[in-house]
Amino acid sequence: MKINGVFFDIESTGLDTKTDRIVELSLIKIKDDAWVSSMNIRVNPTIPISPEATAVHGITNEEVQDKPPFSHFAQEVFEFIEDSDLYTYNGLKFDIPMLFNEFERCGIIWDYHMNNLIDVGNIYKILNPRNLASAYQKYSGKSLENAHSAEADCIATFEVMQGILKTEEGVPQIPKDLAKYSNYDKDILDLNGYFYQTEEGIFFNFSKHKDKLASTEIGMLEWMIRSNFPSDTIKICKFVIEEEQRKMAEQWANESINDTIF
Repeated sequence: MKINGVFFDIESTGLDTKTDRIVELSLIKIKDDAWVSSMNIRVNPTIPISPEATAVHGITNEEVQDKPPFSHFAQEVFEFIEDSDLYTYNGLKFDIPMLFNEFERCGIIWDYHMNNLIDVGNIYKILNPRNLASAYQKYSGKSLENAHSAEADCIATFEVMQGILKTEEGVPQIPKDLAKYSNYDKDILDLNGYFYQTEEGIFFNFSKHKDKLASTEIGMLEWMIRSNFPSDTIKICKFVIEEEQRKMAEQWANESINDTIF
């Protein structure tokens, strides 16, 4: 089979395909396995790029503030991909819906059913299954018997961990570091992932408050405490509120001292 179609990738302001916007778009047209043409554009997304997104793709708000909006390129992009097979990597869940929503904002109705949407990332996962049985086969060279028996799965997991530590480079050898590595280099704040943490503080990871600094939304935290959230999540809410109260108390104390001195 010779490849004919368009390969494309998107960098964006964040991960919400409904509300986030495209920052950079690259499209490469292939005919009979040969590169025919391409488009590479950066646009002003008209909304801020999240710090987390900038940390991934390196594009800052300042770099795109003078660029045209996506609407300036929308028709050209649409014509570039029209009637083509589309290839992405993990695009069925991200790039495709992101592009669809951008088109819709510009008044372009994209009937993507006219394109063959081919997700190369999913093909890779299909060919390289990510389950315990396949991992056990890779690292032990044996087939997993009695899969989904709790004891058999425990033993297999132990042998897989042994195999990873012996054969894979760059995997931490200290349990604390290994734990963070296994969570994609993020510390676990609450098991349901309602919050995440950076050097700047604790942020919401859901709802319209997503990516907002938790300490700036005390009302939301108080509502969560009153609601039916898991106890470990509520503990974080209380911690953030108490930290803000402590900071305010310190500020008031310092201001009182300054007033007394001067």
